[in-house]
Amino acid sequence: MRAGVMRRCFIYALSAVLFAGGMVAAPSAAVAIESGDADAGQYIDSGVTYTLHKADNPSADQIDAYSRIDKAMSQAAAIWNVRAPYRFHVDVYYKTGTPTAEGGPSSVTSGTINFGSNRSYMVTGTALHEIAHCMGVGYYDYGTKIKNGEAKRAVHALQKYDGAGAKLNYGGSHIWPYGLNYASEWAKNPQRTYEGNVDIVASLRLDIIGGSSVGGISKGLSFVTPDVLSIDVGKDSSIDIDTNQDFASTFEISSGVLPDGLTIDRCTGRITGKVSKSGSYSFVVDAYNGVEHKEKEFALVVRSVPSIVTSSLPVATVGDRYETAIETSGFPAPIVSVTGLPDGLMYDVTSGLIIGAPTVDGTFDVVIKASSEAGETIQKFALTVVKRQTVQPSGGDSNGSSSNLSSGPSVTQTSQQKPLNAADSVSVKRGVEKDGELPQTGVSVILPIVAVFVAVAAVVLIVARRRR
Repeated sequence: MRAGVMRRCFIYALSAVLFAGGMVAAPSAAVAIESGDADAGQYIDSGVTYTLHKADNPSADQIDAYSRIDKAMSQAAAIWNVRAPYRFHVDVYYKTGTPTAEGGPSSVTSGTINFGSNRSYMVTGTALHEIAHCMGVGYYDYGTKIKNGEAKRAVHALQKYDGAGAKLNYGGSHIWPYGLNYASEWAKNPQRTYEGNVDIVASLRLDIIGGSSVGGISKGLSFVTPDVLSIDVGKDSSIDIDTNQDFASTFEISSGVLPDGLTIDRCTGRITGKVSKSGSYSFVVDAYNGVEHKEKEFALVVRSVPSIVTSSLPVATVGDRYETAIETSGFPAPIVSVTGLPDGLMYDVTSGLIIGAPTVDGTFDVVIKASSEAGETIQKFALTVVKRQTVQPSGGDSNGSSSNLSSGPSVTQTSQQKPLNAADSVSVKRGVEKDGELPQTGVSVILPIVAVFVAVAAVVLIVARRRR
């Protein structure tokens, strides 16, 4: 064991009495496989396997320890084989001289774990912690690579659990969070913590060892990201293209193109950037895990928040046909709803028109809402409906006053023909009335004209006779 770990072992062993499992250790060198053990129990499924080496004639203590260790290793291997099925074998031993538990690599595809007699460490969390050491945590200059930003896959895996900005820490031969260094780490939510540990360690293994050296993958590669993706125009965006083997996959755009402003990270499959134009795009991603390629086509929708282009509603008249369009923008095309219209008017979703003939006048608060998966916009408009206006007779009333026309915006006026009477101004010249005389009428104008006409006709007739 490393010197720093040795100094802590006694303290950890005592603290284990107070809580189930404490910091577990990693050996500084590969642990040699002992000979002479028989009846080795073996868990072989796919990917990670282990062999629990047992004594020929186990004592009661050994039988109990074997049972606990076998259960812990079986559960730990099962989690690995679901989430990161590396072909990796672990030799497991029960050694009473080991203060806690310790593990480390024997080769790039195998490792060794020793469990001590303290039953607090014969649990799944400890088994996963030691498998992590076997996989490379604490080895292969892992700390320098984390420090230098070379553990991109591991950080990506961590941020899927704890969000953007989460930082992978390291010290001595351990990592955190999700390092399973203390039982308190997995006490509240063991399953999530176990899965986080496997995802991060499997990714870190590829970061620090790299390439095909990590060993073959026993499970078929497949995508788990949905076919249709969406982001918002003008915003910093991040999309994860995930496979069932993110820890061991590299990603490339094999056909189609990403919209301007977006790029894909080859190691993590994360698409990031900002797009300035909304619309629909398609592209194909090729994932490669060192053994096989897998392609999948994705549709990307770049959304824009709906907006209402219409700036005002024209004035309407009671009883008159009314029609006006509601104009909007946004992608995908927003769904429009209109409320607060007066009786007689309605919004037609198909045509996008407010149509009808209002039956009441007044000013109405009309609310227009445009919504889509990108968001919604709500705007209030004032719609004025006026009465139909008519022209009233201009004759005086009983008090001698004249009637006036009422006026208003955008109204239709209808005139009524008035009977001729002495009070109206007409085209006939009015005579001057005198006592005992009738007023002159239009006849006094016509008679002189007739007389001239008759005189002219008589002259013409006389001239015609003389010529004969």
